[in-house]
Amino acid sequence: MFVWLRSFDISAVTAKLKKYKPNPQEEQEVVVLVVTAVVVVVVVVVVVVVVVVVVVVVAVVVVVVVVVVVVVVVVVVVVVVVVVGVQ
Repeated sequence: MFVWLRSFDISAVTAKLKKYKPNPQEEQEVVVLVVTAVVVVVVVVVVVVVVVVVVVVVAVVVVVVVVVVVVVVVVVVVVVVVVVGVQ
């Protein structure tokens, strides 16, 4: 194996790499893929944030409605007890 490594001509490889000219269409496809991936990630993050905000808002509204209902029921019970107690 070491003999193979010593006989390996790195200069030929570097010469081929220097001659390599990327295809502009390939570069454009890569850019499109990267931009598409970034857009998809941003859209997913925005959707997740919106869903979390909606869930939190709905939870707060439910808590407020429950508190209001409990307060109304307590007030009605107190009024009924006071009215019945007066008579």
